[in-house]
Amino acid sequence: MGETTRILISETLHAVVGAAFETRVLDRVVVKGKSRGQAVYELVGEKDGVPPERRDFLRRFSGGVERYFARDWAGALAVFEETLRQAPGDTPSRLYVERCRKLLESPPTGEWDGVTVMRVK
Repeated sequence: MGETTRILISETLHAVVGAAFETRVLDRVVVKGKSRGQAVYELVGEKDGVPPERRDFLRRFSGGVERYFARDWAGALAVFEETLRQAPGDTPSRLYVERCRKLLESPPTGEWDGVTVMRVK
């Protein structure tokens, strides 16, 4: 499995190429100067060129992201710990493990949408 994120694409570009390529959502971000959060994806490869075990990994990871944004941090943590065992060098899995642990220790009060606010472009 590829262990590093090489190509990131926006939600807008994902809408154009998503049918032809395997992707995984990495985060939802608001970039400096914008007000609306947008998904950021990793472009993994052409659909036909991604091995079944990698597609399974991507589906599992996506399920963790869904749980994370649904505020099921314990469930998301379990998923990301598993993906990290499968791919110890997977930085996105490691990042989500850290985020989930922090959120479980200190849950946010009030509204929480999980969007990462980028301070610089």
